[in-house]
Amino acid sequence: MQIVREIREIESDKLWINIPKKFLKKKVEVIVSTIEKRDHNTLLQKKLHAIDELNGLIANQSKKKLDEFDRVISERSPFRMDPIEL
Repeated sequence: MQIVREIREIESDKLWINIPKKFLKKKVEVIVSTIEKRDHNTLLQKKLHAIDELNGLIANQSKKKLDEFDRVISERSPFRMDPIEL
């Protein structure tokens, strides 16, 4: 599959696109969408909030539970299908 992607500043209600010859006589999909800038401050705030919540949960645990938590995290594998019981 070949894809043509262009980012342009739109100054008119019409848009001309140069199509590769390979696309001739084929069905194509044309999608026009705005590009939203990520608000890095909002993203950072969400991450910090999640960390604060996790820290609150961990801080209320006993030493034994914290050691078990460290063990589980160190053994974490993205391929693990079954959860580890605490």
